[in-house]
Amino acid sequence: MKSSISIIVPIYNVEDYLDRCVKSLIAQTYENIEIILVDDGSPDGCPQKCDDWSAKDDRIIVIHKENGGLSDARNAGIKGAKGDYLLFVDSDDYIELDSCEKFITIAEKTQADIIVGNALQETPRGLVHMDRTNLEEGCIYSNVDFIKLAIRAREWYAPACFSLYKRTIYKEKHLEYRKGILHEDMEMLPRVFFAAQTVSFLNEEFYHYVTREDSIMGSANRQKNGKHIMKIYAEWKSLFDRVQDTELKRLLYGYLAKCYLHSIRELQMTDGIRIEGIDNKFIFKYGLDNKERIKAVLFAFSPRIYTKL
Repeated sequence: MKSSISIIVPIYNVEDYLDRCVKSLIAQTYENIEIILVDDGSPDGCPQKCDDWSAKDDRIIVIHKENGGLSDARNAGIKGAKGDYLLFVDSDDYIELDSCEKFITIAEKTQADIIVGNALQETPRGLVHMDRTNLEEGCIYSNVDFIKLAIRAREWYAPACFSLYKRTIYKEKHLEYRKGILHEDMEMLPRVFFAAQTVSFLNEEFYHYVTREDSIMGSANRQKNGKHIMKIYAEWKSLFDRVQDTELKRLLYGYLAKCYLHSIRELQMTDGIRIEGIDNKFIFKYGLDNKERIKAVLFAFSPRIYTKL
């Protein structure tokens, strides 16, 4: 029997988008799937919608739980999953109808722990192609080689939804999404790829990543966002300090410096936030290219000017 996929969909206050998401899942050309709808105590009509969909398709499993946030909902889905592979889909997004079929073809050929794909980001300002340009479809990469290639190409994407994962990675490595934080995908990113041994690639824009005006990064609560993301970067620094591969460590530091500067600008943190071990010298020294080093110089001169340009 061919491998199965558990598709985990956390749901909270997305009544206007849920049907589009679920329709893209039940119409998959690959049928050996289970669809786990995790109602995270949604206050709108989503709980009833979930039950209605479950009555129409016996592959749909509904978990109703008290609100605990996206991480808690994903963890509940992982705990209930029985598939060989996990695919995460956010409830306001959707996927191409042949996504699972194409993923399984690569998965069974390579037996890789993670198969990464491409995404199409739909923003109020237009479409953004989130592709991987320096990987060969169906090749098997070590986790270290993949991370190096992804960082060099500026294509180590954080969203968990852009990849297919062997369920055993989460089970055997005891991986859980951290509850109570924003930017949980950023927090998990290095942990899950460090846990994997092999990575392969599906060269398809299978995922439609819909960015709404009320997204986390676009919300008014910038102080809370900043506090959470900088805590994650501090933890990254501690994690990356222990990496033995010198080239990998340098690239990870460069990725950290890039993300730090991006968050400063994105969240308009005009006073900056200092993290132990991540100072102006670190940001300049590990800049991935001249453009990033110029940003580092400008930030060191004036965080306020840097965020405005």
